[in-house]
Amino acid sequence: MGDACRGHSKIQMGWNSALYFQGASDDPFVDVKGKLKDHWQKILSDDLNYRSRFFSLCNSYRDIMHCNKKPFYLKGSKVDSSTMDAYLMHALSHVHRTRDVVIKNDAKLRNDANTDVMEDDSYRDQGFTRPKVLFLLPLKSIARRIVKRLIQLSPLTQKDNSMGQFKKEFGESDDELEEPNSSKPTDFNLLFAGDVEDHFLFGIKFTKKSVKLYSNFYASDIIVASPLALKLKIDGGEVTKKKGRPKENDSDFLSSIEIVVVDYADVISMQNWSHLHAVLEQLNHLPSKEHVTNVMRIRPWYLDEQARYYRQTIILSSYLTPEMNALFNGSCLNYEGKVKLATEFTGVLPKIQLEIRQVYERFDASSIGELDDARFEYFCTKVYPKIQESDE
Repeated sequence: MGDACRGHSKIQMGWNSALYFQGASDDPFVDVKGKLKDHWQKILSDDLNYRSRFFSLCNSYRDIMHCNKKPFYLKGSKVDSSTMDAYLMHALSHVHRTRDVVIKNDAKLRNDANTDVMEDDSYRDQGFTRPKVLFLLPLKSIARRIVKRLIQLSPLTQKDNSMGQFKKEFGESDDELEEPNSSKPTDFNLLFAGDVEDHFLFGIKFTKKSVKLYSNFYASDIIVASPLALKLKIDGGEVTKKKGRPKENDSDFLSSIEIVVVDYADVISMQNWSHLHAVLEQLNHLPSKEHVTNVMRIRPWYLDEQARYYRQTIILSSYLTPEMNALFNGSCLNYEGKVKLATEFTGVLPKIQLEIRQVYERFDASSIGELDDARFEYFCTKVYPKIQESDE
């Protein structure tokens, strides 16, 4: 399996290029559940073009690195929201598609009295645990924004008491944001306008009629967390309320993650990058305990400890760092391959109206230590007098 993964080359392309649509369907939502698709078309109207482009890329299930995303705090709200909508729709589609397969197979097994039917690989539709999607985010304010949008994109409208707890911990509306600090730049005020707490971890569960937040991790479909909180959870660093002792290390709910989205990696890089790296290294391991799982229905690559090769990792950032490159090259091992988006910059030289001739002049310096003084002396005695004498 390792050799097969290394055989897939990394693809680089321009964001405006159509290369990554080669072989894709004309309708990127052709495999999406009808109820989801109808709901998205209703709330997004005609503004599906940009979202459908990135959605089709996510739906290829390749590892993706997009480090030229213009975030909301750099006045890129429209682009940022479109990218966010695309991966949220991809996550929703994956969760509902997976659940539908399990429900359909459950019904077949109930109706079929023949126990030998379990030997059919088509009934291997599960992992060790239920959670399938993991969102890694830097701040509570960003998590609040993403979860609210996730609920809006879900056709399930019924709410439960968990929404009250969410509003209490993450805030209720943008009106609660503090006044911007005039002494700080605009990007600072926009990024740190809300709750900047970097410790949060909760699950989201989808049922037939509702979306439930703060569900038990092993009963959740999506996990939303900061790298810090998840690292502490993995290490058993959380303290129990009753006994005041650290909780037991329990990270088995990460054993069957199939999609990981690391959004605002540039902000995470300014917190503690090692936490993110440690969390990704902990994914898709064999669970330490037995959970309520039918072993006969576990997919073979989970049993063979090959699940990390079937995991899709999406890394989004406004700029690229060597650490992001190392993470993408070392921890993203998807057998489907990798896609690295690269923006094509047209440049500004063609826009210059007044052509200016550049002149390079050579001067002598006795040593490197006197280089700056010699350059300044040459400018004062040779270059500046010519500028003064110039007619222009």
